[in-house]
Amino acid sequence: LSLAPLLVIFISAASLLGPETQEKLMLHISSLLGSYAAVAAELIVQNAEIHSSVSLVSGLMSLGVLIFSSSVVFSQIRTSLNIQFS
Repeated sequence: LSLAPLLVIFISAASLLGPETQEKLMLHISSLLGSYAAVAAELIVQNAEIHSSVSLVSGLMSLGVLIFSSSVVFSQIRTSLNIQFS
């Protein structure tokens, strides 16, 4: 659930840090997720460079989704542990 927003945040940050960082990130994405994911990530970076204002908005929205989803997961874990040990 939170992999996509995290990926958008990393790709948005890589588009701001320069081509060398982008290449390293694409290599990592390709080795971890496969060649199709690397191609999709490259397209996201290209669009982020073209539409920089939209990239900022999507990065902020992804950060919000990531924070929300991670807090929901930790809340569920806490509830489950409380049920187990109560």
